[in-house]
Amino acid sequence: MEYIDRCFVVTGAAGFIGSELIRYLNTCGYKNIIAVDSLGNGDKFLNLCDLQINRYFEKEEFLSKIQEHALEAYNIAGIFHLGACSSTTEKDVHYLVENNYRYSQKIAQWAMRRNIRFIYASSAATYGDGEQGYNDQTQPDMLRPLNGYGFSKNLFDSWIYANNLQDQVVGVKFFNVYGAHEEHKGSMRSFINKLFYTVMNNISREHSLDYILTRLQKLAPETTSELGLDDNLYNQFVASAKDRLNHLKIEIFQSDVADIADGEQKRDFVYIKDIVQRLEAVMSEEYVFLRSKGLLNMGTGEARSFNELVQIVCRTLFLPCNIHYIEVPLALQGKYQYYTQAHMSKAEGMLDLMEGKHTKGYFKPIMLEEGIRDYIYTYLLPKYHANATMNTKGAIKQYVDLITPKSYLSK
Repeated sequence: MEYIDRCFVVTGAAGFIGSELIRYLNTCGYKNIIAVDSLGNGDKFLNLCDLQINRYFEKEEFLSKIQEHALEAYNIAGIFHLGACSSTTEKDVHYLVENNYRYSQKIAQWAMRRNIRFIYASSAATYGDGEQGYNDQTQPDMLRPLNGYGFSKNLFDSWIYANNLQDQVVGVKFFNVYGAHEEHKGSMRSFINKLFYTVMNNISREHSLDYILTRLQKLAPETTSELGLDDNLYNQFVASAKDRLNHLKIEIFQSDVADIADGEQKRDFVYIKDIVQRLEAVMSEEYVFLRSKGLLNMGTGEARSFNELVQIVCRTLFLPCNIHYIEVPLALQGKYQYYTQAHMSKAEGMLDLMEGKHTKGYFKPIMLEEGIRDYIYTYLLPKYHANATMNTKGAIKQYVDLITPKSYLSK
């Protein structure tokens, strides 16, 4: 049987990373996929509608199938266990432990007894305030997470290591992931997604879009290249329009740390297209799995500030950048990470290992500017236009056509 014809399980299948992983697996030829999730009453099911899967189980149903030995006929080759409560503000720690720790234990034990490859989602939240650094070689019992979510994830990592199971599994520590199909996460979706909708909703009101279109249409004939990529014309536009568009305010958190300026809090932002490609490689390539076993950071290895991020998004949208700083909400004070940056030596070692072999760039990260451009031009703007009201649809279409580089139109 060809490897891609074998059966794989994806838990959290309707979630952000889970659904994008299945979408990528489908493009690679994988069709024999068991999807597991807890769909509830929301619209998360929409993430599954265009995917090719073999079976769907609710998470408790899947656990019952395991306990009843009812999955043997599927000949499961691997499990991507991505399902979890990922809310960093969830206060019910009992729920987090039951969902993220005990449920994971049961699936892991079942998989390892059957020699089924097991890849699971840990989190960069396990690193807490970073006092011990962000190295995936650090023992879990050395870490001090800042919230219940990070605690529950570190609890499972600690159980893996305490029972000497780390050579049989890969626990992936996702950093700040952004990309398509994250909208259902609500307040937990990426800051890039929130920022895009804030900016676009603002320019769609108060006749701002009409003004922007008039200015862009005057600029467009002046360039022999593409408007969206022309830095000189962007700078001209910002200089002439920033006063007229001063009401388009973007709010980000102040800093309450003495040696960190407002907006200079930093994160390792990693694009979803990076993540799914790496996950597939860890599952399918024996030498990659062997080098990855234990805990594996999935970031870019470069921390970028929120000030930089806002500037990149505004530049991509061809709009002025007008930042206002607000206080960190009381609920996040003392639990807010001011800096994260993945230590990537383990992943970088795999690049050396793959020299002379076929390579798909598994561990060469997509950097922030490139990732944001791809996300906005190929997903967010087309979706925003598709969902626009009849009153704004035509203007939004003109705006999208003017600023989107032609190289992104066919993606």
